[in-house]
Amino acid sequence: MSDSEDEQAEGPMKITSAAQALQEEAFQGNLEMDLGNLYAYDPSPTDEEEFKGDPTETIIQNGTKIAQSLIGEIFKLPMVETELGFMAKLPTPSTPLPREKPFPKPKPMTKWEAFAKEKGITKRKRSKMEWDESAGEWRRRFGYKRVNDENDIIVVPAKPGDGADTDPFAEARAAKKERVTKNKSKELKNLQDAESKGWKVPNTTRMPSTLALTKTLGFEGSKTGQQGKKVANSLKPEVKAVKEMAALSTASVGKFDKKLKGEKEGRPKGKRRQYLPVTDNSNSEKKLLDATVTKVLKQEQKSILNMEKAVRNYVTDGHDANREKKRVRASDKGVGKKGLKEAKKAKK
Repeated sequence: MSDSEDEQAEGPMKITSAAQALQEEAFQGNLEMDLGNLYAYDPSPTDEEEFKGDPTETIIQNGTKIAQSLIGEIFKLPMVETELGFMAKLPTPSTPLPREKPFPKPKPMTKWEAFAKEKGITKRKRSKMEWDESAGEWRRRFGYKRVNDENDIIVVPAKPGDGADTDPFAEARAAKKERVTKNKSKELKNLQDAESKGWKVPNTTRMPSTLALTKTLGFEGSKTGQQGKKVANSLKPEVKAVKEMAALSTASVGKFDKKLKGEKEGRPKGKRRQYLPVTDNSNSEKKLLDATVTKVLKQEQKSILNMEKAVRNYVTDGHDANREKKRVRASDKGVGKKGLKEAKKAKK
């Protein structure tokens, strides 16, 4: 359902010939109607004497009259001709209906939002363009050809305290990297606080396993004794996963990293796909074709052998059936196994 009455859109209702044929008596009384929701209600009390006589019939009669009154009001609405026929244009519903689901929980505020609310600091929308004094033109605040871009600075004045080996460009890059790292740590801290308060962190900004492990250890790592061992054993898979992730997180995927004593070489999980050679190597292509042909021929030979086996079984079953018939015939005549052999010799 909609959250408010304004969000409920108007919708047409089809008027059929069956509805037009209804000529029942309209309800005599005060009715509360909401044509937008096709709703009609009789607020007057029920006649107890009439209801005690036959309650089912009373309900059917009153319901029929109320429905007829509702349809009569619908016929008074403006009609719209469509491909399906004439439609009645319903007004905006006037009865607020409850929500299907509860209201979502409010998103927890970050430290800066809480501080700004406490100090009364309001957010002011800044323009995307800013005046660049060095270039003498308007430039973007962020992105390509931004204002005060470090790449546009060719000469940096030396400070009185700078040494001969001081590199101002390297210092600027290090300062920028430090700012980015600091902002990232603040963002992760806010996510950790929000998750601890029951807020569901989206998948795109979910905390890494290292931070989640630190959070778990912060609450359970201080336990000692048998309970502490259980906690440590339960965290072994997480520690192993974090270790494998850290070992493969470098640019060389851990190949040129310094290994600790007893540390195994980390390898990416999964099988690598074997591609065909790009150069003209006839031997590998010939082996591939031979293997494919052999596989196909083996399947055909297997089907033929199965057919021959089925024929042999069929013939063997026929011989067994004939032998059984002869044995039954001989037993009916009272001739034993020995007498049957002598009879065969006499025939010969």
